[in-house]
Amino acid sequence: MRLGIYGGAFSPVHKAHVDMAGAFVEGYSLDKLLIIPTGNAPHKQIESDVDPISRLEMCRLAFAGIAHTEVSDVEIRREGKSYTFLTLRELVDDDTEIFMLCGSDKIPTLEHWYCIEKIFELCTFVYVRRSGIDMDSVEAKIKEYITKFGAKIERLDACVDTMSSQDVRDAVAKGKSISELVPHNVEIFIKENKLYLNQNMNDKIITEEMLTVLREKAVDGMSDKRRIHTLAVEQMAMRIGAIYAPEKINILRAAALLHDVTKEIKLQGQLELCEKYGIEVSENDKLAPKTFHAKTAAKVIQDKYSEYAHEDVVSAVRWHTTGREGMSICEKIIYLADYIDDSRKFEDCVKLKEI
Repeated sequence: MRLGIYGGAFSPVHKAHVDMAGAFVEGYSLDKLLIIPTGNAPHKQIESDVDPISRLEMCRLAFAGIAHTEVSDVEIRREGKSYTFLTLRELVDDDTEIFMLCGSDKIPTLEHWYCIEKIFELCTFVYVRRSGIDMDSVEAKIKEYITKFGAKIERLDACVDTMSSQDVRDAVAKGKSISELVPHNVEIFIKENKLYLNQNMNDKIITEEMLTVLREKAVDGMSDKRRIHTLAVEQMAMRIGAIYAPEKINILRAAALLHDVTKEIKLQGQLELCEKYGIEVSENDKLAPKTFHAKTAAKVIQDKYSEYAHEDVVSAVRWHTTGREGMSICEKIIYLADYIDDSRKFEDCVKLKEI
């Protein structure tokens, strides 16, 4: 049997999820596709306002009547973390070939998954290209996984909407229509159960979908050098964060993508931003113009990237050049990631990275 696995938070499930599932079933001639809402995610917090049972029910509504699909509660029923390896181990047998669907943005993170070497043995990864993703780095990672683990990774050619679950949540919170974003019965479920109405920024979750959109938005207009550096800082923040703050991985990635968002603005422009946002400028500040972008970027995030303005993101960006006494774990990680990312060629940076 050819079995497909499509997992995720699905908070909420939207039309792009349904379209991607259909393309997966057709493109890989699947006998069955299991839709598996995550229970207790090991590396990130799932939208806190919505319980797992509601996410499960929305999936059942969205995929009802879709040929060859079945919604499974295997991860929601399991106690503890929802490790993909444990799910696959329950499903694999000698008569089943398993294919795992993911977005191209997930590929660089696979090395941090629990028992990834075993996962590569149990299934073939099938990825769909997401906009804003550096495909050169994705393809380099794929080659690395093939060499290191004997991984099987293939690409599904499908036209994927850039819609995200965060788009749906934001629309609901702002009282906007979601009829074009989610299946009709899911829209009714969200309204009847009053889901996603109240979201404090620090309770909001920065999702993979949001990072995909941010990656394209934040690096748009950057010089090649700045873009390469920014994406490299994201990768380094993920590597350090996986060790010291795995529950904050996506917060760290957002901070990395935004840390130099005003870096290429010249001094006069920086001073104008300081005036606009009420940032006090001392004479000493003027002697160190390269530190201005940390202050202005922190304010720009709150103004123009408000959906990412978690306090950990803002503070990590604010202090990534100078540091400060009593730094938080996110501030420390972004400060270090910015100094030792793979784009840095200065001798001291390379030496510190080795250490």
